[in-house]
Amino acid sequence: MNDPITHNELAYAELCVTTNFTFLT
Repeated sequence: MNDPITHNELAYAELCVTTNFTFLT
């Protein structure tokens, strides 16, 4: 079962973390 929503959420979360890390650094 591959839910596009779950994948989208995961990608969004990763993007948010990356953005925060870049901003923090």
